[in-house]
Amino acid sequence: MAQDTFELTSSLIKGVNDREAKATANDKKLAHSKLIETSISPLYQRYIGSHITIAYNGNFMKLPVDGSKVYLSKGHYDALQKYIRHIDRNIKISQQNSKFMGQQVTGDFRHI
Repeated sequence: MAQDTFELTSSLIKGVNDREAKATANDKKLAHSKLIETSISPLYQRYIGSHITIAYNGNFMKLPVDGSKVYLSKGHYDALQKYIRHIDRNIKISQQNSKFMGQQVTGDFRHI
């Protein structure tokens, strides 16, 4: 019984240590990667507030939405651009929906 408990505990600890080593290696890789200079327009404050949090491989960054320059790794930059495109798409959809509010639409919707 004690041997089984020891083996189970050893395998759990080994798994945690492996994940921790991979996370540490990833942190070092991000710290030494080339940084990209960017900024987030203050026009987005209306939609997302004064700060935005982005994540890449478990590394979170909180960025100001005030037009100030920030330096990001390529992964964080890509995550930020993906989120900005998502916001732009939602803005466009809401603007299109507001154009048609209050109108009666008739016709054969199967052919549209």
